[in-house]
Amino acid sequence: MALLVHVHDLRSSRVGEYRLSDSLMIGREKDCDIVLQSPYISPQHAELKLEGEEVIVHALGFNGVFVNDVDVPAGSSRVVHAGDVTSVPGFVLHFTGLAESNELSEIELNRQFSELKDNIHTELLASVGLRDIVSDTSDAKAAEALRKKLEELLAKPDMIADQLLEHIVRNESQQRVVNHVVRGGDDGSSKKALQWSVSSDQVALEKFVETIIYELGLRDDPGKGQIEDVRQRFGEVFERNKRVLGKNQMRFIAKESIRADIESLVFGLGPLEDLLDLPDITEIMVVGKESIFIEKGGGLEKTGRSFPSEDGLNVAVNRMVRPIGRTVNRSEPIVDARLKDGSRVHIVIPPVAIRGTSVTIRRFRDTPFSIEDLINFGTFGPRAVTFLRGCILARKNMVISGGTGSGKTTLLNVLGAQIPFDQRMVVIEDSAELQLPQPNLVNLEARKANLEGKGEISIKDLVRASLRMRPDRIVVGECRGGEALDMLQAMNTGHDGSMTTGHANSPSEMIQRLQVMVMEAGGSMPVAAIRQQIAAAVDVIVQIQRQRDRVRRVTHISEVIGYDHETQEVIVEDVFNMSEPDEGPPELRFTGYLPTFIEQLLRHGDVKLEELF
Repeated sequence: MALLVHVHDLRSSRVGEYRLSDSLMIGREKDCDIVLQSPYISPQHAELKLEGEEVIVHALGFNGVFVNDVDVPAGSSRVVHAGDVTSVPGFVLHFTGLAESNELSEIELNRQFSELKDNIHTELLASVGLRDIVSDTSDAKAAEALRKKLEELLAKPDMIADQLLEHIVRNESQQRVVNHVVRGGDDGSSKKALQWSVSSDQVALEKFVETIIYELGLRDDPGKGQIEDVRQRFGEVFERNKRVLGKNQMRFIAKESIRADIESLVFGLGPLEDLLDLPDITEIMVVGKESIFIEKGGGLEKTGRSFPSEDGLNVAVNRMVRPIGRTVNRSEPIVDARLKDGSRVHIVIPPVAIRGTSVTIRRFRDTPFSIEDLINFGTFGPRAVTFLRGCILARKNMVISGGTGSGKTTLLNVLGAQIPFDQRMVVIEDSAELQLPQPNLVNLEARKANLEGKGEISIKDLVRASLRMRPDRIVVGECRGGEALDMLQAMNTGHDGSMTTGHANSPSEMIQRLQVMVMEAGGSMPVAAIRQQIAAAVDVIVQIQRQRDRVRRVTHISEVIGYDHETQEVIVEDVFNMSEPDEGPPELRFTGYLPTFIEQLLRHGDVKLEELF
């Protein structure tokens, strides 16, 4: 038996056709049978082997292989069936001549499941006179009619074929195990809890899932599990235990799974609905209708969830922006919004988003982190905390620097909470995120222009307005542009102890970034004057970084000493910096440099020298 392997790049351009009669090596090396020139392809990335009538892909490279969008990690193998989509980074492989199997492929079953839910969804809304799936379903009578009609649609006999039935039960069981991992074992917020009545079928499912959780070793410490690891090991455990479920139980599970998905789509945000109830998830990312990722514990993981259609995703997007009076369409394809729980939402739709609608939801804790929490996380140590608290009490102007997702806002919130309660503060943000406890606090939020291009209120406008509010300190969530000049002027004109954040990879780069932002404000201020303004305004730069072990750590605490007229540079000196010992995690250590304001720190910062160093 011989097969043809067709290779295309992501633009569907043909790379070549190769005959598979025994084995083919894929890689970047010239000796490979299929040579793919890409920095993301390993020298020997994967091997295709023909064993009988089956094609087996062995993953060898660092970036892995994907079969039907499921990762085949390095050192493992997977059988490829007719109709499966196999890919390596940047390239797609198709097989011709592969014998058709009576078993439907995973991708075909997923397609059928999505099509089934989409058809039920469309028929459901049409049956009660709603024109399309983005119509309003908040009316109580309409909601009751929808639920009644959904019961009728789900009661149809032979609605689900046997292969699809097992596929749905498998997906539902796997999703419940994944939810167990994501929640750290707390299943109190399960999306099925509100829809299902207590029954023998439900009890059977719960016991079945508990058995899988036990065999996967996730019962005692579910938080240690990774979603991808669970998905890879789930299949074998499911096959071993599926016989305990009877056909009627499987039908019940499948129909209730469909019911829950449809109801969350009709009345909520679809597969995103229960993710928003999980406290450990800090970010939710949607890439088209097929892929939903989460950030949990500092790492990104694919959830395995998807929307049944692009229209289903669009209805969720419209529900996010409608309450704040915004719209998202081709004339306004990029929208920022905020959910009712305070989560920040960023939406980009086609044609700007080429691979389908992109949604990024940044979530915030109901209870803000404390300094003790950050110490326990390894963000910094007690001595650094004492120094930073002393800087705040001594009213030193502070800039928190870091990359995207490094924890700048969290650190600003924690340090801002140390400001004495007898001082008046004005907090200015692009999108309200900070949760400071001071009673004499004014929160201001920027506003974008309306559809007519009017009504915009920028951070720069708010910084200027805040100067008339008699603030003791001004806190700006993030300086991104020309507002940096007004912020520096505020720091230089009696608002000592003010704080802000900015994007940079080191304290010295933060100085350069501030210089560029001041230049964006316009005018013809000389570079030397800008640097002198920065040196006079900023006292301390705190650098935070998200490191490879997923821990967000403060890597530098630096003093801005002043301006050197000879070199025309701003002088920055580290007070604390990160060092990596031979064993154990990195540590933030005192460098031996005493800041020039050490006497102010001891006099006003309520600290002792031995506590600091």
